[in-house]
Amino acid sequence: MKILFVLEYYAPYIGGAESLFRTLCEGLASRGHKITVLTRRFGTTKEQEVINNVDIRRIRTFNRLGFAFIAWLHVWRFARKVDLVHTATFLSAFPAWFGVLLARKPCSITVHEVWGDFWKRIVRLHWIWRYIERFILNRSFKVFIANSNYTKKQLVSVRKKPAKIEVVYPGLDYEIFNPENVEVDWLKREYDLKNNDVFLYFGRPGYSKGVVDLIQIWARYASVNPNARLVLLMSGSPEVIYRKIQMLIDKLDIRASIIEVDSVSKKGLVNYIGGADCVIVPSESEGFGFSALEAAAVGKPLIVRKVASLPEVLSEYEGVTYFTTQDECIAQMSAVLKMRKSYAPYKAFGIPEMIDAHDKIFRSILKS
Repeated sequence: MKILFVLEYYAPYIGGAESLFRTLCEGLASRGHKITVLTRRFGTTKEQEVINNVDIRRIRTFNRLGFAFIAWLHVWRFARKVDLVHTATFLSAFPAWFGVLLARKPCSITVHEVWGDFWKRIVRLHWIWRYIERFILNRSFKVFIANSNYTKKQLVSVRKKPAKIEVVYPGLDYEIFNPENVEVDWLKREYDLKNNDVFLYFGRPGYSKGVVDLIQIWARYASVNPNARLVLLMSGSPEVIYRKIQMLIDKLDIRASIIEVDSVSKKGLVNYIGGADCVIVPSESEGFGFSALEAAAVGKPLIVRKVASLPEVLSEYEGVTYFTTQDECIAQMSAVLKMRKSYAPYKAFGIPEMIDAHDKIFRSILKS
């Protein structure tokens, strides 16, 4: 098959969705499919390059909205040469949908999550973004691929007409996220934390990731636990949220108890996870939950907000406890340190199964 993927971001950009699609595209290419990725160009990335048999074409736009409004012409040009097009929420879906209408090619879409009313909590012009989301999710894509049953349920709730929806869980690389790869003492040795209790948050400080709430929780916890440290392993994007986090840290006067680290590779991340005493996932919305599952794969204690897909994907992991309020989170942080326990690695979502499922769906589209 010849498949065009239309995505806002692709490697080397770091994120859960980007990791998913790099793994998927390279997996399909290794099976003999011809894979092209059309994505945004940022930083010093090349306009065109081939990585692991995936042909990557990048276009420079001033921001994400620019990609949504400009990329359709490129989609139309490339789509004429392929069998089908696949895209994903959020903004890349619009140029993919419009481009394939002109090229008259089938198109499927991955739905990472559906925010619906959650937009009201994070942006001022929430009604615009909610309308865009509903518009995209009500287009006639051949197949909607949801990252979890929770996401499928949310998708059904906003669809005006029935659609073909398949649930395909993303796969994790359990060769990387393996307790045997962890240098347990590295984190505390590297940052001189041998006598400290270490909690870890890692990931983007996105609108739905709950990092602002985590900082408020941390201020309360650190005030009565001066020996505790919070490692924030995150990028500076989106910048507006990152600045808000920095201002809050200074306002609450807790910078001395926080260690900030910029994004690292997946292989480097393992030592941060394995060296922490506990990983906290404060997300207020998740379509899947990569960071929680990466920590669970290493067998670390997890404190997770009980929301969205997280209880679903962690349903069989023994090392997770849930919270809904700041008080509950603080109580569980103390409880985890008293137990000082590691857990059996949680390996529930394999990469071969994910690639098989997508391969089967794409073939079914071409047969229909």
